[in-house]
Amino acid sequence: MDLPQWSSNTWDSGSVFDILEKSFKTIQLKSYDGTTVHVNKALLVFFSKYYRAALTRNFSEANKNIFDVELSGEHLKLFTTWLHSGKIEEPVAPKGVCVCETYVRLYIFAEQTEILALRRKVIGYLASAPLPKYDTVALILANQPESSPLRKHVLRSYINHWTPEGDTEDNYLESVERDTEGVLPGFMYKLLVGVANREEVDPKRCACCHRQCRYHEHESTEEVNENSRLFKDTDEDE
Repeated sequence: MDLPQWSSNTWDSGSVFDILEKSFKTIQLKSYDGTTVHVNKALLVFFSKYYRAALTRNFSEANKNIFDVELSGEHLKLFTTWLHSGKIEEPVAPKGVCVCETYVRLYIFAEQTEILALRRKVIGYLASAPLPKYDTVALILANQPESSPLRKHVLRSYINHWTPEGDTEDNYLESVERDTEGVLPGFMYKLLVGVANREEVDPKRCACCHRQCRYHEHESTEEVNENSRLFKDTDEDE
């Protein structure tokens, strides 16, 4: 039986194992700092619309065996692990660096290469992580359009869970000085408007933590239902 059109939008072991059993050809991905990894070509084509077009159509890239990617070596290895296992290993962030930054950079890469399944996975990790630091928020705002589910998720997370006391370890004004794109003041304005209208901090069943389907970019009601089953999340997309 043919897979649903949206089957590649969520990582599923059945689909992945079926691909790995039938195809063994690999290609290489090279990070900007020189790390090279081998990935299953059919698996990459299955999940990525970008690589599907590049490797299966009459483009100049179709016969290439190595592709440069906008990831560090560490992040490229995390992507490779996710591609084959569906899991993102716990990243080790340097002192003072937000662990969420790793997830965000994977999301940005997934946006560039049109890998919806990875974007959904990242949203899931962010939903259970601490609030991203302001520098990471600036990274999101500078690289994602207004319509981005990631932008909407981080703003909603801040509105639901942020308190001024949290800024003692993450100084907003210092982050603004590093914000070369000037994106943080607009975010802070929206945050303060949202906080002024919220009824409580850390609300139960908040959308950012418990209704991740809102940020999953579903293509149909049928996909919503299937995605809810896979993620054990019965909240319908709104």
